[in-house]
Amino acid sequence: MRSLAGPHSCLTCRVLSSSSSSNRFTPFLTKCCNRWICNKCLQNNPRFFNYCPFCHRVADISSSSSSDTINKINVESLNEGELSAAYKNDDDFMKNVEPPSYREIFSDDNNQTILPTYDDVLRGLNSAEQQHPQQDEKKQGLRDDEKSEYGVIHYVRKEDTLPGLAFKYGVDIADIRKANRLFDNNVFARASLIIPNYFGPSLSEKQSKGDELKSLIKRFQLRSKCVDPAEAKYYMEQSNYDIDSATQAYRDDVLWEMQHSRQENRNFCSKSKKIE
Repeated sequence: MRSLAGPHSCLTCRVLSSSSSSNRFTPFLTKCCNRWICNKCLQNNPRFFNYCPFCHRVADISSSSSSDTINKINVESLNEGELSAAYKNDDDFMKNVEPPSYREIFSDDNNQTILPTYDDVLRGLNSAEQQHPQQDEKKQGLRDDEKSEYGVIHYVRKEDTLPGLAFKYGVDIADIRKANRLFDNNVFARASLIIPNYFGPSLSEKQSKGDELKSLIKRFQLRSKCVDPAEAKYYMEQSNYDIDSATQAYRDDVLWEMQHSRQENRNFCSKSKKIE
């Protein structure tokens, strides 16, 4: 059993027992681990009478029975107003003390926004669809090749920025990011951008013929998994830059090569040499 024969520090504030100036109450030891809690901490936080902050247990805490240094503490000597009803017994403590909710922690007083729940987002989407059902159906019916009719296409240049494009076309930045699925202000990840809610000519120069052909070749490589740029260019030239026909021709050639492996060619060459 621990005792206060020598200097001990408070379990919560770490003040030494020899330097404690408050003599209103006798020293207080926890029953579970016999650790000392000063009178000031007990006055500021009366729940330490029923709760041990070291063991994290809710139990009956009393002082040690040593007559030389410690006497039994009189809990009733404290003002009744200082003791909350939640700390008078163990059952009330467990029932009444609840952890704070997330909305109490992230309040507007701390200048922090509360993230909406999944149900709140769904309710907002449903209300928006009910208010503008025809407009939503029109947007959902747009295909990829019809996106140019929804706005105007702007070809990205080196000096373009998202705030500059929004100011130039008179469109909100959020609308441009939503139409192009951009998660930041980096516009150089796209070769072209869709400017929604704008009716007028495009303020950017159109791509040159060479750039358009290069982009078609890149699209063919992505679709056909052709790694060699020269080979991809050959197939596109043979199909007059039609991606579908070039892809079909490339796949037919790959299939023929798989059916006629090199081993068969070697066997054919060896047989021809024997015949000679």
